[in-house]
Amino acid sequence: MYSELKAVNAKIPDLKRKISEFDAERAELKCRIAETLRITEEKKIRCNAENIKLKVRVKKLEFEFKDKIAKVK
Repeated sequence: MYSELKAVNAKIPDLKRKISEFDAERAELKCRIAETLRITEEKKIRCNAENIKLKVRVKKLEFEFKDKIAKVK
């Protein structure tokens, strides 16, 4: 029984090291996820702004086209 406990206790420092490595990797992954989400949100905002500009341009061109057609008639 004593030798089994001694063997288990010998593993504790290794397990603590592994937990520390896991925690560090987890923290790094959380940072990477947060950065990815930030970049994605920025890209989404830029795309939405570009879409709005393009929609306005299409409406303007439609209006000009209809105006020219009306003049031709």
